Amino acid sequence: MDAVRVCWLEEGLVSETEARVSALDRGFLYGDGLFETLRTYGGRPFLLAEHWARLRTSAEFLGIEVPAVEPETLVTRLVEANRLPNAAVRITLTRGPLPKGPRPGTPATPTLFAQARPLPSDLDQRTAQGIDACRLPWPLRARGLPLQGHKTLAYLPSVVALGAVPEGAEPLLETTEGHVSEGATSNVFWVRVGRLFTPHTDAGCLPGVARRLVLSLAEELGVSAEPGLYPTADLAAADEAFVTSSVVEALPLVRLDGEPIGAGAPGPVTRRLHAAYREAVRRATGSP
Repeated sequence: MDAVRVCWLEEGLVSETEARVSALDRGFLYGDGLFETLRTYGGRPFLLAEHWARLRTSAEFLGIEVPAVEPETLVTRLVEANRLPNAAVRITLTRGPLPKGPRPGTPATPTLFAQARPLPSDLDQRTAQGIDACRLPWPLRARGLPLQGHKTLAYLPSVVALGAVPEGAEPLLETTEGHVSEGATSNVFWVRVGRLFTPHTDAGCLPGVARRLVLSLAEELGVSAEPGLYPTADLAAADEAFVTSSVVEALPLVRLDGEPIGAGAPGPVTRRLHAAYREAVRRATGSP
């Protein structure tokens, strides 16, 4: 039997079996909230300030109060209590309970919830070998939507996309105009003749924290990066490709719809960027 884990709810730690959220919570009723997922290395969170800043920016946009909590204390205590030094930590913030129908109102006490989970057991193997990407039969993104830059609880498009592809593959979300947007849980990059390409945030992709780091690392390595609006055919014709997220770092894509991308194996630019990513982790956390 799995050990009972501890979560953070409101102002402190509580057993997950004892945690209670109001039935009137707007996150439960309307998806009225936000979340961030980050990774810890040796018990220390990586890029926590960037994740917390994005949460604050989105909360301000939605008019949700951010509780006065020290995020590093929250994350550190959470992973220590669960004995998970290397973990994926999800922080969820909702507008809280407000029994007035869907129209947002005040006052409302926000709900802050966080949980830690082990990293995927096969992550190292997938990083070494690469994974598949799959196109979907319908678009799930569009340009110009006001919520597209915010990591909200309205995650159903990604849930539907993940259910439409084989387990372990990353669904590719496209716009109504036929442009690549992102993966269901990731940002997408590809390399062609030594140049790095990735969808612009105008294509509806989330401005990912790991995405921003990879773009910065590419500049340091002298790799030209070109965000833009690109058809999926550009990805199919790439020499190599990968996806990024705070959990998977830089994970190679080796096939698209069953056809090899480039040589069908993790490519040299992907490897260089992933090595640079891990070096950034080492400098920030001291973890090898």
